[in-house]
Amino acid sequence: MTHGLFEVTGRREYRGHVTGTRFEARMDVALQRAINRGDIRLIAEVEPSLEPGSYQLPTDWPPIAADAPAHTEGRREAPLLVEGGGK
Repeated sequence: MTHGLFEVTGRREYRGHVTGTRFEARMDVALQRAINRGDIRLIAEVEPSLEPGSYQLPTDWPPIAADAPAHTEGRREAPLLVEGGGK
């Protein structure tokens, strides 16, 4: 399992979630420790997915040009310049 639905069961917040809150997260070492301590419990395994039409770009993003290429993976941005050689 790599993702799950968790519930906060401890008396304190866990990663900003109050007691009784359910949240989805990717399983990692910190989550496993929280489960072992009793701070959270695993409710169900989750397979992350997006359904067509269930997502949209933020409203403040610029509009997409009609002639823009649909596939931009691998596009290279200008390099980040760091003064002092990054030291």
